[in-house]
Amino acid sequence: MAIRSQQITITYTSWDTQANVPKSSDGVNHTLRWVKDGVESVPVNEPVEKSNGEYALTLTSTETDCDVGTLSGSSSTAGVVIVPVKVDFVRLPVVAPGDNGGLPTVDAGNFVAGIQGAKNTLDQLSDLTAVEVASAVWDELQVGHTTAGTFGAYLDAAISSLSSGSSGSTSTSTGNYLQDLVAARDNVALQLADLTANPKPTYDVDGQKVDWDTHFKALSAQLESLTLAIQGAEPFEVQTTGYTQ
Repeated sequence: MAIRSQQITITYTSWDTQANVPKSSDGVNHTLRWVKDGVESVPVNEPVEKSNGEYALTLTSTETDCDVGTLSGSSSTAGVVIVPVKVDFVRLPVVAPGDNGGLPTVDAGNFVAGIQGAKNTLDQLSDLTAVEVASAVWDELQVGHTTAGTFGAYLDAAISSLSSGSSGSTSTSTGNYLQDLVAARDNVALQLADLTANPKPTYDVDGQKVDWDTHFKALSAQLESLTLAIQGAEPFEVQTTGYTQ
């Protein structure tokens, strides 16, 4: 097996079928053909005799730009045949492993060498806790929640539209603050249910990372926060007992 699109030298045998021995000094009588993925052509270079009926032929990088190549031919000398040579080609880097453009190697810690940063394992790629995710979401400045259609923009609009000057008001532009919170909680719960029923892997596409594990944690934190907000907005009753002496 050889590397595709790289110049190589192959050897073939000239065989005397009458004497049943390799045929030396016969190169000038050889007519060679290089069959590249089924397409036949005359080799660019001439064969060079090595020893004892063995001949070397250098193939150019253009000639080796194929999946399979076969060298065959004939000799004008009576009783002499050319033994065909088949070569399979693969696409591999042409530099040493670990060098620029070469195959990656691992270091003493069995991590892929050359990767920068402190995260080297799959577990480390999802090392945020639910509390850290919640903090990253809810501690973001209000100006960061302006993208239309996002949950943050929805909450910003809902809270900002509360009637000013009425500390006990639960009315919003959509009708009812508590109902909006319940609807938002139910929406988040449905997304969590879908992720649980149909788990998805984390992956990278063209440098963009889709991290479903972090998304799940963020939804869980949102669900917890909405549940607390609903509990705070609902009517409650305090029972007390009085005593007289």
